[in-house]
Amino acid sequence: MASVLSKSIAVRAARLVTRPSKAVDAEAMVPLVLSAAPLVEQAVGSSIEIESIRVRNLSRWEWIDSNIDSYFRLMGQVLPEKSPIGAVELNSASLGLALGIFSTRVMGQYDPGLTGTPGILWMVEENIAELAKAAGVGMRETSLWVMIHELTHRAQFVGNPWLVPELFSLIKGVAAGSAISFLDVVANLVDALVKFRSLRALDPLAAFLPPDLHDRLERITSIMTVLEGQAEWVMRSIDRSVLPNIELLEQAVDRRRQRSGTSQLLSGALGVGAKQRQYRRGYDFFRMVASARPGLDRLVLRSAASIPLPSELDEPSAWIRRVVGNAVELA
Repeated sequence: MASVLSKSIAVRAARLVTRPSKAVDAEAMVPLVLSAAPLVEQAVGSSIEIESIRVRNLSRWEWIDSNIDSYFRLMGQVLPEKSPIGAVELNSASLGLALGIFSTRVMGQYDPGLTGTPGILWMVEENIAELAKAAGVGMRETSLWVMIHELTHRAQFVGNPWLVPELFSLIKGVAAGSAISFLDVVANLVDALVKFRSLRALDPLAAFLPPDLHDRLERITSIMTVLEGQAEWVMRSIDRSVLPNIELLEQAVDRRRQRSGTSQLLSGALGVGAKQRQYRRGYDFFRMVASARPGLDRLVLRSAASIPLPSELDEPSAWIRRVVGNAVELA
């Protein structure tokens, strides 16, 4: 496993772009779980199995370290044991830089345990405190709002046991396909150019990747968009009697996601903007599906076959016709 990633390189790279941070008290998270769990269970229609949930309140640096450990276990199972010269260093530095950038933005995360470890919910109090200050809202209400988002992810994986093996299989397939040669890429690009005869009509993934790898990446993107979209929809649909300042929180988190800074170029290269678009695309899908018919949103994650196709994410009526079997007027 040591040939796949270097923890020390990843940690050093992450801390190049992250200020030192201090540990925080984890005890305050338990009452929030008890408050948020019934709200989430009612919204998604399934249990989050609160009796077995693990939750930790982390500093930014602790969040980075926890994610490096998680990625290290996952990559050790899906990547080849031997890597090309320089690949370990490059992969480790890229992982560290990405986690360093995200550590200043992420407020919570549910790790479902793709490698067989128990799921765990992480909350990053430093970033939640920044959001609370920006919104002018109390720390408890802000933390509860973030907790609702993360517990929705918990509900998704607990209520849909097909998700973990499906994602692991897809990631393993992508890792296996990532060893394609330069000649394979060129051949695929030439074939795509002949087929489309126009750069404007060219899908970059389809042009540069073999069809099976392209399909797996699209599948992963669709699943992650659904997971983030439902969590976003649930947290933005909570009754105002529970979260009286939800509009202020929504405005603050939207500003936070759009903010620029000295790391803007690096953030773009590491996919921060793509993550933001994923939130919005998934949220719009769930909002339209839920408005079409009460309870219809609960069918989206019922099985692997019910996950929207990439085109259906932008056209929910097509998903409804395929999965439900009859067209429903969308509001």
